[in-house]
Amino acid sequence: MATIKAIFSLIEVILFAVGIMPLNTSINYGGNEYKAPEITSPMYIVENGETDYVIVTEENPDECILTAISELQTHIKKISGAKIKAVTESEVTPEDKAIILGETALENGLVKINRQKIAEDGFKIISDGKHLFISGEDSRGTLYGVYTFLEEYLGVRWFTPELEVVPENKDVVIDAKINRIVKPSFSIRRNSCAGADN
Repeated sequence: MATIKAIFSLIEVILFAVGIMPLNTSINYGGNEYKAPEITSPMYIVENGETDYVIVTEENPDECILTAISELQTHIKKISGAKIKAVTESEVTPEDKAIILGETALENGLVKINRQKIAEDGFKIISDGKHLFISGEDSRGTLYGVYTFLEEYLGVRWFTPELEVVPENKDVVIDAKINRIVKPSFSIRRNSCAGADN
C-alpha cells in the first residue's frame, strides 16, 4: 500500500513539474488563524489609509537594508493602501514620526534603547509611541527583524514563493510599548540539502 501511495505521489510531482497539474492555492495549512498581539496603548503607523510616518536609514544603506525598506513599503501598502516614504537620517528631525531601520544616530538619541547584546542575526523591535525601531546585530539581522515585524505584528504570511496572505485594513496599528529582543535559536539560516533551494 505504501508503495502505491509513493508512486501516485511521484506521478503528481511529475505532472505538477511539467505544468499539467495546476497549483492548488486553497490548501488548509492548519494551525490557528493569525491573532494580532494585544494592544494596550495604540500607535497608528497608518490611520484610515493615511500615514505621516517615514522609514529612516543611515546615509548609505546596504542591500539588506534596501530590501528591508522595500518589503516594509510593499506590505504596508498591500495592507492599507498607504505609501511610506523612505529617507536617510539627515532628512528627518527627532520630532518626525519614523520607522527607523538599522543603526542610526536617531536610534541612539530618541528613546531608552535596550542595550542588551544582540546575537548574530538577532534583532530588536522597540516602539515608544512615536517611533518604531527595528535594528539587528548587522543589516541582515535588521532584515530578519522586518520580516518578523510583518509576520508577527501585522499578520503577513508567506507559505510558498507564489502564495502570500496579506490582511487588508485601513489602519496599521501596533502597541506603543514594544520592547523585544530576538536571539536566534541556532546560527545557521539556510537549507542547503540537495533539491531544497527551490
